[in-house]
Amino acid sequence: MKQFMQFSIIAIICTSLFACGPSIKTIVKMRPIAEYDDYSVSEKDQAITLTKEDIKMTLIYQDADKLESYSKSISINPYMTENKVLFTVFLLTIENKRDDRIIWEPGKCVILDGIGNQFNGFTIDSFKNMYPSTSAQYYTYSPIFDEYTPRTAYTEEYYKRKTAEETMIKGGDVYSAVKSKGLLVFEKVSREASQISLIIPAVVLYKDNQIVNKIDFKFKFSQEVRLIRQ
Repeated sequence: MKQFMQFSIIAIICTSLFACGPSIKTIVKMRPIAEYDDYSVSEKDQAITLTKEDIKMTLIYQDADKLESYSKSISINPYMTENKVLFTVFLLTIENKRDDRIIWEPGKCVILDGIGNQFNGFTIDSFKNMYPSTSAQYYTYSPIFDEYTPRTAYTEEYYKRKTAEETMIKGGDVYSAVKSKGLLVFEKVSREASQISLIIPAVVLYKDNQIVNKIDFKFKFSQEVRLIRQ
């Protein structure tokens, strides 16, 4: 009996030490690479900008701290959980300084990770499939008025989908003198990738309601992955 108690105490101590031991946090940074003079990089917020044909595009990588700010609670954040970032995300700003509209589509955007993998951009419809909008209706009874009032309860999936709809950038037409801004979301890039290319292809340029050109915007980032013991 005494030996059994000693063994139990040792087991409890070992379990406690394991449970209270340090955890590992993964920190991922994407630093822009200005390949040519056409690109400009802001060291302050690590933004990279490219202007072509009077269309200005700016990308900023969104790390865990930035992604967390897109929802009031981590439980309704579509891009991350409490312990894990689920996607590779950039904040994209498009400024159309042309005299006519342009058209582009987030779903056509692509990341090449340099180790043989390709990731296409997600659309809002992608997140509608990931987080189906679900709700439940119930009734509350009022003894004063002797009646039941219908109420609607929404799930976490509903709020995740709503957050994605509100924060992701919209594709389609961007008219003259208009600025469009939102999140460009991809499948999470492997930590083994040291350098990635992000391509926004086939941006359609119009003049007098006629297509005059299609151009690509290409950006490069170096990926830095650090493991921090907490």
